[in-house]
Amino acid sequence: MKLPFNTLSAEAKLWTYLANRKLNTQEEAHLNDSLGDFLKNWESHDKPLSAGYLWENPLLIIGVETSQHKPSGCALDKLERALKNFQSAHGLDFFERTRICSITGDSYSIEEVLKAIETGSIKDKTQVRRTYFNSKEDFEKEPCTELRKTWFAQHLPS
Repeated sequence: MKLPFNTLSAEAKLWTYLANRKLNTQEEAHLNDSLGDFLKNWESHDKPLSAGYLWENPLLIIGVETSQHKPSGCALDKLERALKNFQSAHGLDFFERTRICSITGDSYSIEEVLKAIETGSIKDKTQVRRTYFNSKEDFEKEPCTELRKTWFAQHLPS
């Protein structure tokens, strides 16, 4: 069952996906249609999942209410397949886990961030979007953090 993201409880489990580029208006419309259709029928062992999503181009956050039914591995595989089908149709990549998203919505590879650090356009205290959350409450408390507090810190000059 598809729910508005803002109605998900604080305990809802979140999965984040960062596209390797921003989507254009047509791609966003297709993403909204595709995700809406998918979430309306998303099930885990024949039990409907209550889920919603937040799209903040290029960051996609899927939330699921786990108090009723938890998504099984098979249900998560179905979500992954749906996203991979979408990305194939649009020349995207939602599964490159080494990308950083700025608070302005720009998506950067490791190489691009390292070059930006060298030129001084990105610093260790630059705010970036977090891409891992324990819950919706965690997301609402701290959607952004400093680059130096992310997994990328190991690549920063000392």
